[in-house]
Amino acid sequence: ARRRRMLAMSSSVHCVSSPWHRATRKRVSRSRVGCRSSSGFRGGASSSATSHAHEEKEAEDYRAHLYDSVDLWSTSQRASLPGGGAELDPETTQPRFTLSYMPMRNRAEVSRMILESSGCPYHFDVVGFKKWTDEVKPATVPEWRGDFGKLPVLTSHEAKHALSDGTPLRIGQETAITRFLARECGVAGDDAAEEARLDSLFAFYFCTLRNNGLTHEGEHYSAGALRIEAARDKSERLTRTTAAKYRATKRVNDLSVAERSLSALGAFEELLEMSDTGFLLGRTEPSYVDLALFVELLELSEDDHVPEFADVFHLPRLGALLETMRAQPRIDAYLKSPRRMPRYARPGYVYV
Repeated sequence: ARRRRMLAMSSSVHCVSSPWHRATRKRVSRSRVGCRSSSGFRGGASSSATSHAHEEKEAEDYRAHLYDSVDLWSTSQRASLPGGGAELDPETTQPRFTLSYMPMRNRAEVSRMILESSGCPYHFDVVGFKKWTDEVKPATVPEWRGDFGKLPVLTSHEAKHALSDGTPLRIGQETAITRFLARECGVAGDDAAEEARLDSLFAFYFCTLRNNGLTHEGEHYSAGALRIEAARDKSERLTRTTAAKYRATKRVNDLSVAERSLSALGAFEELLEMSDTGFLLGRTEPSYVDLALFVELLELSEDDHVPEFADVFHLPRLGALLETMRAQPRIDAYLKSPRRMPRYARPGYVYV
């Protein structure tokens, strides 16, 4: 069984400024919430390196278990994978949060991207499907614990978030977790007005690119449908400029899934055209909506979808956002790490 390292949590967290070059002191102070500097890790360099190597090995072993299981439904192991900087010195770094989810990206990937990109130490409590159905889920049924008996679940280890009886804060529901972490990690907006605008964009993202949370391949957006569209002859292929503008469409329409997908992407492309920074709303650093958009663009750019989507569909600013985000050191490290869950193929949720 994996050893337990959860220590008594402190609400004091050392921070560093974000890697994004800020224009104002205000943005620096907001974004520092929840981040750890390299000097914030205790212990000698050799000890930290050894611990890091051990954590990487455990993450690699867990990935091996997933591939050995073949598909999601056959996974049975549970592991706690430190991230957001905690993996660099897991013996002494106290995680602020634990994010529990099954071994896939899906409903937890945007939250993990927020935590990773901001350098917020956390543990990813990854629960194999059989372990969830046989042991973990039954334990959620007898009494209310704040999680609705579904995953993902976020647990805060900070005293300031605890309930009046001292019980740690536990919240369920993907969008609630995402917005909470965005605020805690300083990527939810610099004031109430900007936060409201970002909430509006996130709601739009969720009902279009995330198909109202039901699936990543649905009636409103599908990378698979865009792959088929991209294979069409250039003279017949839809692009951002030939697809219907989202504002011109009705909620109930007879557009193809590919055209609905391009309409939604086109709306974000237009918003980026209005920005002189490359990020939504003209921010000098990415918001959680930029990160959510980035996650979808990563999947769209996979080799088995449309790796050249920016050129194929006339979406240059979305292509630039993808490359800018992918080059950020913390994100780059996460994308290359075995801590990130592998992709799966439908039907069957078979790991690829």
